[in-house]
Amino acid sequence: MNVDAQSFRQAKAPGNPDGVWIVDDDRSIRDLLTAVLAREFQVTEADSGAALQRSFTEPQPDVVVLDVKLQDANGLELLPQIKKRWSDTEVIVLTGEGTMEMAMEAGRLGAYNFLAKPFENEKLLTDVKCALERKQQNQENSALRRALVSAIPSLVARLDANLPIANLRTMDDQIWDNTARDRVLSTLSTAFAVLATVLAAIGLYAVLAYGVSQRLREFGIRIALGAKGADVRRLVLGHVTRIALIGSAVGAALAFGMGRLAGTMLIGVDGYDATVIAGAAMLAVIVALLAGALPARRASAVNPIEALRAD
Repeated sequence: MNVDAQSFRQAKAPGNPDGVWIVDDDRSIRDLLTAVLAREFQVTEADSGAALQRSFTEPQPDVVVLDVKLQDANGLELLPQIKKRWSDTEVIVLTGEGTMEMAMEAGRLGAYNFLAKPFENEKLLTDVKCALERKQQNQENSALRRALVSAIPSLVARLDANLPIANLRTMDDQIWDNTARDRVLSTLSTAFAVLATVLAAIGLYAVLAYGVSQRLREFGIRIALGAKGADVRRLVLGHVTRIALIGSAVGAALAFGMGRLAGTMLIGVDGYDATVIAGAAMLAVIVALLAGALPARRASAVNPIEALRAD
């Protein structure tokens, strides 16, 4: 296994055991987990989220024991990445501050179980063994589904050779096909949102650049009277910030109102998400500041003599 020796350590049990990864930046916890698991499983330790991410090109382990709170990453944010890269791997989440909400979120993201510290050794062993059994059962079910799909045409042909069979598939394949349009619409919506953000940034930059060009004489006079470049940049960026905050506040209020209205037509789904709205408003402010950075720099570099002479 091509891994960094400082980030990984392996403990091998006799024979050809199942592979268990321990991802925790606390050395004492890793040592304790390894001592419990290495007698029956091949254990690989990773001391950070980054070390785990670098290993995604390696063969997938059977079980990952993942600490939620790592210094360089949030374990719950790593969970979807693990399930995406290692689809058959079962994940046991480990935390010292377990809550029902966190456990439900871990389950929603694909975790097999949620284990709170301090844990009992037998409980840990039982969870890992059960996770391995579920993985094996899922693999057997997948093979069984494929076998059934292959066998159904011949079985039907024995009963009635004239009965046609078309578009035979598993329920998972059917669900995937049924949600294809939603996935395409989601991807397109994201792409158009990014494009709209870029166009808004370009338009804002053009407006600010034009505004700065119209105020070159003013900036020249300010600099001639003793203003520093930082003062001019602060003046321009302050104007940009006011515009962005007002626009973001109006947009957030409209989004909230339209979300409430849309919520009356939805069943079991909220029409708005306060976190998303706040994130979008913050992104708009950041984009506006980035768009105003170049005009502000240009304004602070005005030569007062040339500005007054050009006027």
